[in-house]
This record gives sequence, structure tokens and C-alpha cells, in this order.
Amino acid sequence: MAITKLAQWKKNRAREWKARLIGGTGFTAEDLKRLFSKMLFIRCFEVKAERTRCRDWMRGYVYV
Repeated sequence: MAITKLAQWKKNRAREWKARLIGGTGFTAEDLKRLFSKMLFIRCFEVKAERTRCRDWMRGYVYV
């Protein structure tokens, strides 16, 4: 009985946080997913550029 109450509490808590996140920013859930995807793509590019520079395959500076 206590486990189900705890699980229900966690589920409600997660739902509240999701509503706050989406409602507080003015973005929709799809907008947030798209922004996160772009951020992740940019970060992966930065990591690969730094690795390339460290292997001396590319000259110059990389700011990460």
C-alpha cells in the first residue's frame, strides 16, 4: 500500500514539474524538444571539433 502511494506521489510530482516547465517558459513541449535537439547537435559538433584539433588534423583554436 505504501509503495503505491509513493509511486502515485512521484507520478503527480513529475506531472507538476512538467507543467511548470512548459507553462513557465511560454514554449510548447514540441518547441522545447526541438531546442534541446539543436543544443545537443551543437554540443556534439563542438566535441568533435575539439577532438579533431587535438589530433592535429585541424589548425587554429577551438573554443569549447
